[in-house]
Amino acid sequence: MRILALVPGGISEQILFFPTIATLKAEYPQATIDVIVEPRAKSAYRVCAQVNEVLAFDYRDRNGLADFLNLLGVIRDREYEAVLTVARQWTIELLLWLNGIPQRVGYQSSAGFFLSATVPFKPDQYVPFLFHDLTQGFGINRPCPPLQISLPKADIEWMEATQKKLDLGSGGYVVLNGGAIRQPDTGISLIPLPNGMKSLQTLSKNNRG
Repeated sequence: MRILALVPGGISEQILFFPTIATLKAEYPQATIDVIVEPRAKSAYRVCAQVNEVLAFDYRDRNGLADFLNLLGVIRDREYEAVLTVARQWTIELLLWLNGIPQRVGYQSSAGFFLSATVPFKPDQYVPFLFHDLTQGFGINRPCPPLQISLPKADIEWMEATQKKLDLGSGGYVVLNGGAIRQPDTGISLIPLPNGMKSLQTLSKNNRG
């Protein structure tokens, strides 16, 4: 089985989509999973071992007919059996319908008739949960798994060398991504500012303890 995911947005959105990919891989262990993301976000998949191929398409650009026809050809050449799309654009949904992909899953919208299954769009919940809702369109009934990444060996070696250089010892570490409070591409809130501040205060308190 070959599955395609269309995920607009930056690196943050891609990382928050990883639990959805993990669920698809758990449900379909032999499946090949590809993604179509914006060029600026391709590097996110260096830390996602479950994705086979990362293709690029600028969802934010003023794409003309030639751009959509090119994307149509790219998708058709790979003969996908299923697709899920985070993009809520009727043009994208039409393109997937024209490709004849049997399973086409997306969010409920006015153009939902181009999709074979839709799920409610609930933007007020934690973003990984919002993305993970799309798996329900495949009849999957699994909880959203924790977000996990697979660091390349070279990155781990760089981190260890940097720790040693800065004399940070061998203890644990925390990586923070400042990110935007509200992503301009999707209008989805990531972490409300008060919640983020509370998390930082808890981390600081635990570290002192």
